[in-house]
Amino acid sequence: MELHIESTVRYCENVGERSRKSWYHAEKLLSSHKSEKIDMPTFGARSQKNLKCMHPLLRRVANAAIEHINFTIICSVRSKADQDQAYNLKRSRAHFGQSPHNYFPSLAFDFIPYPFTDEDWDDLAKFDAIAKVLKDVATPEVAIHWGGDWATFKDTPHIELQDWRKYIGKSYNITSLVVSKYNSAVHPNPYA
Repeated sequence: MELHIESTVRYCENVGERSRKSWYHAEKLLSSHKSEKIDMPTFGARSQKNLKCMHPLLRRVANAAIEHINFTIICSVRSKADQDQAYNLKRSRAHFGQSPHNYFPSLAFDFIPYPFTDEDWDDLAKFDAIAKVLKDVATPEVAIHWGGDWATFKDTPHIELQDWRKYIGKSYNITSLVVSKYNSAVHPNPYA
């Protein structure tokens, strides 16, 4: 019997089970076929750069999730200019200083499915699958909120630490000068 990881993952997606149990069974089934190499998702360069700017608790959640589902972290720390742009484009309801993205280390991050096309912005199921894995790997001491669960403003790419304001004393508000230099050197504005 020929077995491929893609068909196993596709089966799990079709059944709608992204739980640890379904992944455990898929990995167990695949591990019995030693001749086949299992390629686990890993973060690319863009995600790695964003991870470096994230709060250690968020890094822990993201690193645990990437072992189960592939996604890209497109934004962690956000400058004043980037926050103003996100607000003006109605991608954020927060002004600079009111968002968990405006602190270092960042208390939030935005993600997209990998691979990604522009049509995926409207594919709630892909964002929901990633958010489910992120929430599954989070622990009570590392509680997170997904923007897709919000009642009024659905922000499906957004993950933040629950009660993120309690971490502000341990994070630093970012000035636009510092972050603008960082952003231009590391990655383009994801909202441009």
